[in-house]
Amino acid sequence: MWRRRLNWLPFRTMESGLLRLILLFLGIAFLVGIYLWDRTRRNRDSIQAKPRITPEMDIVSDDRESENTPWDLESRDSENIEQELEHLDTIVTDDRELPDGSAAETSFIKTNLPFVEQQELFSFSADEASPVDVPIKILQINLATKRDDFSGPAIMEAVKASGLAVSEMKIFHRYTKDGSQKTLFNVVSMVEPGIFPIEKMEDFTTPGLMLFAQLPGPEDGLAVFSDMLFTAECLKETLGGELQDETHSSLTKQTIENMRSQILEHRRLVRLARSRG
Repeated sequence: MWRRRLNWLPFRTMESGLLRLILLFLGIAFLVGIYLWDRTRRNRDSIQAKPRITPEMDIVSDDRESENTPWDLESRDSENIEQELEHLDTIVTDDRELPDGSAAETSFIKTNLPFVEQQELFSFSADEASPVDVPIKILQINLATKRDDFSGPAIMEAVKASGLAVSEMKIFHRYTKDGSQKTLFNVVSMVEPGIFPIEKMEDFTTPGLMLFAQLPGPEDGLAVFSDMLFTAECLKETLGGELQDETHSSLTKQTIENMRSQILEHRRLVRLARSRG
């Protein structure tokens, strides 16, 4: 099942790709809702019982990020986000020829989860204070292999180095640092259904990873984008591969600048919507 890849049609319309992302997000939100409901129920049942401490996974913690990550994300000042994004322009790749098997042929995620009619369940990263009519924007960065697939052990090493957390949903998250367990962005596999076999990663391979976030979220869009870029570059340092945008084209300086402009425009639209709400 893990080796079955999707057929990516390079000329498929943008609406089709956006629909797949929406379906993926809704499916993840549904799983998150079930997980949170079950967790709340278990917490209520254990109020009168003696708490029992269970061992955490040795690789990464679901409650806190790695304290020894070489990419010190906590030390970054939000006022310097713009400067950091400019610095990233010198890190990411410029336009260049792709290796055999272009980015357009890279497998894309497909989810078999049903469409959730009650879209209000989709709130895994949305701002709870946002009115219903606030515009939604999806941020996406891909890390695709150039030749050989990424191996499971290498992925776990990269995830640990970047300070990501793994959840019971078997995908990786970047949580806010206030302990609220709100998701800033997620990291999934480019092989359906996007999850990782955490207990059997030694046998797992994938042609790439996808980082994605929904705006508005718990933090400012530029801050989330900056964090995603730093994390993507950290993953690339360990795994290799090539950073790409949502169309599977090389992530260039111009692409980053366009994404920043779109985030700023989305911020303006959100503020306008909230002022009218």
